[in-house]
Amino acid sequence: MKKRKGSMMIEVMGYLIFSFLIITLFLRFYVGMMKDYNEALDFFMETDYAYQTFETLKVDLYTHREQFLLVDQVLYIKKSDYINGNSMQLRQKDDRLIYVYGNKVMDLCRGLKDVQMRQIGEVLLIKLIFQEVTYERAFHLAK
Repeated sequence: MKKRKGSMMIEVMGYLIFSFLIITLFLRFYVGMMKDYNEALDFFMETDYAYQTFETLKVDLYTHREQFLLVDQVLYIKKSDYINGNSMQLRQKDDRLIYVYGNKVMDLCRGLKDVQMRQIGEVLLIKLIFQEVTYERAFHLAK
């Protein structure tokens, strides 16, 4: 009887260890999947922010624009028609790219590491640098 009781205890311990290994394996798989999911979600969010930012800028740079000026990574836009405001500013504040027009502030995107703007002749280049990805777009601003 004692021998049977001992083998039963070993069997139970074996099942416990096997169950623990299976649970550990599934947890590692789940954590890896969630990490990949979060990375993909961050990538898509940054891509969406960049697309929305560039489309908003395209509309404001190509409609009713009188002049623009780039000074110390701040883009000033003067418009002939009071659509979003007569005078606008595009600049980075902390990890956000903000658009200031009149007394209103609009967030264009979040999670930025840096924004680099430069002008080459009549072309304005804007580079949005996120944690994992960088997007750059050029706007031809000749009248």
